[in-house]
Amino acid sequence: MAVTYEPISTTTVSGTPTTITLSPPSTYTDLRLIIWHSTAFGDNLQVRINNDTGPNYYTQYMNSSSPGFLNGITYWEFNWGDAANSFYTIDFMNYSLSSGSYKGVQGRQSGISNYPGMTVGTCFNSSPITSILLRVGAGGTQTFPNGTIITLFGILAA
Repeated sequence: MAVTYEPISTTTVSGTPTTITLSPPSTYTDLRLIIWHSTAFGDNLQVRINNDTGPNYYTQYMNSSSPGFLNGITYWEFNWGDAANSFYTIDFMNYSLSSGSYKGVQGRQSGISNYPGMTVGTCFNSSPITSILLRVGAGGTQTFPNGTIITLFGILAA
């Protein structure tokens, strides 16, 4: 079987950044973002692509507490681990396509959390994804926990 996942970048957070920006190359079909943090804190992860600040993001989520949706907002929002040792996977499908292909994401949270769950979202933006901004809390008001590990993988066409 051919290897289809290739690591693009890994960041281990040090200090107190409120945002982290990733710049994927356009050479893959899909992207997978894996985030692990060891420190408990209670706010959500927000993801924005290509610095698109318009109300183009739609998110639906389901967790052990309740389902919900956020429509017409300026970022995708994911339930962020509210317990230590939480793990998150976010897939960006067909991220490098343009010409009418809106961007979709699917996220899964696991770990020692009261709210394991799944999130799906769409962004009504057909440009290829060239930057991914990560932030925590409303408007990026919180910092990433020290030691958080963020790895971006490229997925080749099967």
